Amino acid sequence: HDGFDADTWARMAEAGWLSARVPEAQGGLGLGTADAAAIMVEAGRAGAADPLITGCFVPSAILSQLSTSAASQALAAFAEGGPPFALALQDKPLDLRDEMLSFDILGAGENVLFLAQVDGALSIRMMKRPKGCPAPLADGTPLDSCAVDAGALRQARSLGDGPSCSEQWAAGMREGAMLVSA
Repeated sequence: HDGFDADTWARMAEAGWLSARVPEAQGGLGLGTADAAAIMVEAGRAGAADPLITGCFVPSAILSQLSTSAASQALAAFAEGGPPFALALQDKPLDLRDEMLSFDILGAGENVLFLAQVDGALSIRMMKRPKGCPAPLADGTPLDSCAVDAGALRQARSLGDGPSCSEQWAAGMREGAMLVSA
């Protein structure tokens, strides 16, 4: 995707930055938010902070709270230097009963995380970036909303289900907002 520098991402993986917030049980360093803030300061000095928040730290904060094998597998693959994540920007869970859904995607990652309402239950899901969604700007800012058939979203891999998903999503977003200020 435009705006994503694979060489910079690889150097951040080598330095251990990508696995900083991934729990040790999933192959990460298991560092805290203060450590992530210190990494953000250094990344900012190098001009490489943008993909860390949306592609790394927020998804790690969300997924590390989920106690499913699917979430653990996603985190472990990421900690090994996998591609960055992206996040669906949403005011409320995506209601998968709708026929078409529109939302912005923040970040250049190929694996998009989103919070969904599925048959009355909350779910955090992961899908490949939908075809036809605009490429983000170099800083990860979405260019426009994506319109996606809800059927494709229903097929997305569930990483966690239940009423706590909303709070887990919100906690990850709060951490991202705090790291932006670092």
